[in-house]
Amino acid sequence: FFEYPEPQKGDINYDGINYPGVKMSYDLTRDEIIFVTPTTNLNIKLISQKVNWFYLQDHLFINIREDSNTIHLREAGFYELAYQGFYDVLLKRKKRLEQSSREDNVSKFVQYTNYYARNGDIYYTIDSKRSLLAICKDKKKEVATYMKKEKLDFKKDPGNVIIKTIDYYTQLKN
Repeated sequence: FFEYPEPQKGDINYDGINYPGVKMSYDLTRDEIIFVTPTTNLNIKLISQKVNWFYLQDHLFINIREDSNTIHLREAGFYELAYQGFYDVLLKRKKRLEQSSREDNVSKFVQYTNYYARNGDIYYTIDSKRSLLAICKDKKKEVATYMKKEKLDFKKDPGNVIIKTIDYYTQLKN
């Protein structure tokens, strides 16, 4: 699950209706929301297509449905909206069970994060410093200088570097 193994309080928009302060979990392996009923503590898997967005642990997740504009995304589903500006920064978090080939090693869940920038209905994959600079092509020199000055290392902390760089690019565009 996202962040904590037990359900957390959050807000959700389900089938166009806002439900504040409900207990839920976000299953990163199945990309599903598990709602916990308040009186009986039953776990109910929500229909993902009816979830428009949810807010959990100070993170806003939006449901991006598959259409012709999402061809650069690996899959439809829930994406964290980490930054809003000239480009929105989206994170797709997934967990997979990594099986150990040795009997004495325990299998474990490993989390992966893919990064995207969105401008209107167009999505760009960001998987390197080069791809980040490519979407800032009209201000590439200024952005590269900023990244060097701020000592932003894409390999060490890609999420933070992307957000800071896109924020700087947004300021340049305004």
